Amino acid sequence: MRDPFIDVYPQPGAIFERGSGVYLFDTSGRRYLDLLAGIAVVSLGHSHPGVTQALQAQLAKLGHVSNYFRTPPQVEAARRLTGRFDFDCRVFFANSGTEANEAAIKLIRKARPSRRTIITFEGGFHGRTMGSLSATGWGARNQAFAPLLPGIVTVPFNDPGALRRAAQEPEVGGILLEAIQGEAGVRPMAEELAETVKEVAAEHSLLVAVDEVQAGLGRTGRWFGYQHYGLEPDVVTLAKALGNGFPVGAMVAREEVASAFATGDHGSTFGGNPLAGTAILAVLEGLEAIVAPERAELLGVQLRQRLEELPLVKAVEGMGLMVGVELTEPVAQKVYHQALELGLVINYTSPSRLRLLPPLVISASEIGAGVEILGEAMRAVGGAL
Repeated sequence: MRDPFIDVYPQPGAIFERGSGVYLFDTSGRRYLDLLAGIAVVSLGHSHPGVTQALQAQLAKLGHVSNYFRTPPQVEAARRLTGRFDFDCRVFFANSGTEANEAAIKLIRKARPSRRTIITFEGGFHGRTMGSLSATGWGARNQAFAPLLPGIVTVPFNDPGALRRAAQEPEVGGILLEAIQGEAGVRPMAEELAETVKEVAAEHSLLVAVDEVQAGLGRTGRWFGYQHYGLEPDVVTLAKALGNGFPVGAMVAREEVASAFATGDHGSTFGGNPLAGTAILAVLEGLEAIVAPERAELLGVQLRQRLEELPLVKAVEGMGLMVGVELTEPVAQKVYHQALELGLVINYTSPSRLRLLPPLVISASEIGAGVEILGEAMRAVGGAL
C-alpha cells in the first residue's frame, strides 16, 4: 500500500498503540521502556490518570469557544503558571513551542521598535515555522528555506567574546537562547556565557528570552533551566511537558515587557482553550505532587553515573533527566536501532550523540533496566565494528 505521509520523518521502527507510565506498547503488544518521553513531553508518563480524567471531564463540559472570551480553566491555568515565576509576569497561550517562540520574537521587536535585531546561538533550536526557524542556529541546513527572517544574528554557542561583539551593534534589542540546548544533543550553557548574557543585557538594555520548551518544568533539576545560571529573563517560552501530550505552548513575559503588546498584536484560535487550560492545570498539579525538580536531580545523577560505565561512551552531559551521551564512534543511529530492537526507546541527534529524556515519574529500578538494555545495544554495535 502506498505510504500516505509526506517524507519529513524517518521511517518508524515501531507503530505504538498505547502507553502506560514509562512504557509503550506496539500494535503486536510488545512492551518498550521509554527513555525519550515523546521528546520531553510526557514527563508524567503515558496515560497519566490525572491528566486523562481531567481532559475527559472538561471535554464533556466545554471543548472550545474562542479567545474573544475566557473560560475558568484558562484563567486558573494562567494564574497557576505565572505563579511559578519569581517576577511579575503575564502569559500568552499558544499550541506549541514554535508558536510560543514566534510570539517572543514579535514581542521583543514590539518592545524594542528601533532595535529589532535578535541574537541567537549556533546549535539552538526554536522551532520550524519561518520566524522561529530563522532564529534556529542550523546554518546551512536552513538555506533550503531562504530567504529567512531578517534581523537575526547567530553567534557560536559558549563563545562569550562573539556575544559581546554582536551585542555592541546598535540595532540589537534582544537575545534568544536555550540554557541547555536540546536538539543539539543536550549541551548546557557555560557559566562564562551566562555571565556574559547578564553583562551585555544590562549594559545595552537588551531583552533576554529563554526557550524552556524542552528543559522547563522540572526536567533539569530546577523548575526552569535558566535557574541553574541565575539568569533573570524578560521572556520565557514553554510547551512540551506543559500539556503531557496535549498540544499547548506558552510565552511568559515580565509585566513591563508584556505591556508592549496591544489588543490585536497577536493571537491564537486554539491557544489556551478550555482543554489546554485543563491540561496545564493537571500537569502542574502532577509535577508538584512528585516534586519534579528534586526527583529529576536525584535520578539524573544515577542515570549519568550509570551511563559513564557503558562501552562506546566518551562523555555524558546534561542536567537532571535531560542527558546527552557522546560516543567514541559515529554509530549513534545503529545504537538507536539496536536499542529499539531490544525494547528501549531513545534518540540520536548526530552521528555520535544520543539523547535521553525519560519521564520524570521513572523509578531508580527502571533507570537501571534502561541502562542495562542500552549497554547491551552498545555491546552489539561495538562488536560489529
